[in-house]
Amino acid sequence: MNLKSLPLIILVVGFMLCVASPSFAAKTPSLDDVIQKAAEKMEERLDKGTKVALINVQSPTAQFSEYVLNYLESILVNNGKLIVVDRSNLDKVRQELGFQMSGEVSDESAKTIGKMLGAGAIVTGSLLAVGSSYRLTLKAINVETATVAASYLSDIAKNDRVKALLASSKTTAVAGVPSIIIVNNTGTALYKIGLFPTGSIDNLITFNENINNKTSKKILLPPTDSTKKYSIMVLNTDGTSYVKENLSIKSDITITFNQSDKYSQAETTTTSTAPASSSTPASPVASGYKIGDTGPAGGIIFYDKGNNRGGWRYLEAAPANTEKAALGPPRWITVIGRKPGDGIENTKIFIKDFEQKGGGINTAPWLCNDLNINGFNDWYLPSTDELLYMYNNLYSKGIGGLKATNYWSSYFNYQGLMYVNFSNGEERGTIGYDSSKYQVRAVRQF
Repeated sequence: MNLKSLPLIILVVGFMLCVASPSFAAKTPSLDDVIQKAAEKMEERLDKGTKVALINVQSPTAQFSEYVLNYLESILVNNGKLIVVDRSNLDKVRQELGFQMSGEVSDESAKTIGKMLGAGAIVTGSLLAVGSSYRLTLKAINVETATVAASYLSDIAKNDRVKALLASSKTTAVAGVPSIIIVNNTGTALYKIGLFPTGSIDNLITFNENINNKTSKKILLPPTDSTKKYSIMVLNTDGTSYVKENLSIKSDITITFNQSDKYSQAETTTTSTAPASSSTPASPVASGYKIGDTGPAGGIIFYDKGNNRGGWRYLEAAPANTEKAALGPPRWITVIGRKPGDGIENTKIFIKDFEQKGGGINTAPWLCNDLNINGFNDWYLPSTDELLYMYNNLYSKGIGGLKATNYWSSYFNYQGLMYVNFSNGEERGTIGYDSSKYQVRAVRQF
């Protein structure tokens, strides 16, 4: 061996050891990151305006497949570069042809489905176990040429979310693939259905369905655990949610939704401060503020409760120069307080989760909780109703420097984290983990 080359060999070997060392190894991306990268690849390789049908992801569980498809759909729809086929149309074809979102679908069958839906491209995927890790592949296929237009594959971190989405593969108590019959007696048409284990929305699966009032429809569900109780929520076209809880899912059972099943009735169990009883009237508060006035922290008053039950009467929005665009929280958390005053407890739930599990830095709840204006540090991310009061009492009157765009709320229901579009006052849900940055305007009580 040439001794002059020895230092170089040592240097190269040392570098290779450093690369192989866990402390220097690249971090395995999360499932959400991989889906995001796949979406970017599809938007890059497909022509703008291409109609895309998200067909299936072959995986051990239906809930994993639905999660990937729902999140990918959310990204593509929000970015607006590609046109995504309504999943309700795909569900009809799926039921007609008898395939599952988590099962194997041949390329030929997928192309047939794409043509039936009038799509220019179809998206399929698969999850492969590689030793102790998982590798996710997502690809877009040109329907006319039968060629792969875009493909992205990557190992994914085997974190708690992935374990939960794949958990049902470990149970032997599976009831098969049931079909249930939904009867709509709510008064208006339904357009979305959500299924999740009672008491948790961590394993949420959603279906895009259109069911007119006074009609019924058979819905094909993913495999469910016969030992568990499930809740089903439906979303009405007027924005109202209805829920049925503690259901044992059996094939062809009929579930009827009436006005009495309105989800707002369940919201009385939120963590907001309960009103004082009638025997203990609220303490009088001197009226000194009106809507549009500057509050004690320098914000703008947008809500007057009329009494000081719970220790507060007014809500003020932070000044316009504090507003930022940010992501929503990094994971689903059960937060169901939407009424005026609920946002403060909602935000505390998010912050507690960030402290326990990590993450969340610079997301919407974190930014509000971290805000300090003129010595006031009790700011929080507003609930949906608080945002709607800001929209009606400030934005619609040209007060407060609010923009005609989306604002995050701290209210979470089966649609995902809710936000309000200030261009029209409409509230919407993210349906999965939204990768968009929406505006954040903190509020406080006094």
